[in-house]
Parts: sequence; structure tokens; C-alpha cells
Amino acid sequence: MGKMQRDKGKRGEREVVQIMQSIGWPEARRSRQSDGAVDPDVAGCDPFWIEVKRRKSIAACRFMDQAETDGNEKKNPHRLPLVFMREDGGEWLVMLKAEQLMAVALQLIHAADKSCGQLRCAKTDHDEGSQDPHTA
Repeated sequence: MGKMQRDKGKRGEREVVQIMQSIGWPEARRSRQSDGAVDPDVAGCDPFWIEVKRRKSIAACRFMDQAETDGNEKKNPHRLPLVFMREDGGEWLVMLKAEQLMAVALQLIHAADKSCGQLRCAKTDHDEGSQDPHTA
């Protein structure tokens, strides 16, 4: 890999460090780049292992362009574009824009709270109909 590509990669890593620091990982930093199998590109963001890829063109970005374009045509600014993708025989991956990471996290927390609330209600309703033999 040439110096220009290495420098571009370093710039990308510094950009990701700034993103992670801005959303709550103040210890985020670039790792020593000796062997990618030993250290992530950006460290200090436990429990995440962060690899940074900065390229002239990434084909998957066209999928995000489509999600944004199609979503904007529906005129609903509250919908966040997510791209789910999977290779044949592979696992599902999810792509989202870094600037929307916190909004997506908050939506997931909200959905989990709603789901847990429903489970608590269902469990409470079920528990009221039966008695614990140890307390009867």
C-alpha cells in the first residue's frame, strides 16, 4: 500500500475517532497500526471492534443513496434510512449513517422499553391468575 493510501486511511481513522468521541466514547483513539488482527483501527470504544474503510468508491453506498432517495420521496423526515444486506450464505449486515447512530440507538432503546413493558404487563396478568405454592 502506498503512502497516499496509508495517509488517507489515517485521516479516515481520525475522523471516526472524532465521531466516537462526540457520541460518548471519550477514550476513542487510533490504534498502533502494526497488525490489524491484534488491534482495531479505533480503540477505546469497548465493547466495539472498529474497522475503518475509506475508499474512493464503496458499492454498498449506492444502497444507502437509494434508501434516502426512496424515503425522501415519501416525504417522511422522521424515517431513518437503514440498509440491510446479506451475501448468499452470509449473515445480515446493517448500514446506517454515522450522524444518525445516536438517533437509531434511541429508537432501539425506546422499542425495547415498549417491548419490555408489554412483557411485564403480560407476566403480571399471568401471575395474578396463579398463586405461588410457596406463599399460599
